Amino acid sequence: MPKRAKAKTVSEVFAERVHAVRKSRGWTQQELANRLAELGAALHQTAVAKVENGTRKVSLDDAFLFATALEVSPTWLVTMPSGTDPVAVAPKVQCSPAVVRGWLRGAAPLPGHSARAFFSEAPDEVWDRMVTVGEFATYQGQVEADDTDGGQ
Repeated sequence: MPKRAKAKTVSEVFAERVHAVRKSRGWTQQELANRLAELGAALHQTAVAKVENGTRKVSLDDAFLFATALEVSPTWLVTMPSGTDPVAVAPKVQCSPAVVRGWLRGAAPLPGHSARAFFSEAPDEVWDRMVTVGEFATYQGQVEADDTDGGQ
């Protein structure tokens, strides 16, 4: 049986993804810092470097700021776009990137969690639509197919 990769924390994934997306844009760290400044945040290039190497903690506000500057959904900065290496969403909860993306999008709870509790804060019409048209069951089936190794 192949050895399962050690789960990366959301912070580790964020640091890697900010670096990768910045590079894919062809931007330097200074150019990203300039873009952040245009959005009203005074972050120096050294702060961008520290975010990318994981030595600077990022608040939720900062995560949304970086996503805005890089013109991507925050979801794509906290999950890998492909692969199955687990992400630790809590110290004892590890899931595949596909499961985490579904959870972040509000499409499905984490494995083992109650769907009703998960959707309890969503408007009733969202829950009704998920149940009525079978979107939840369809999504769960996709998640289970993508995450045959357990997801947690």
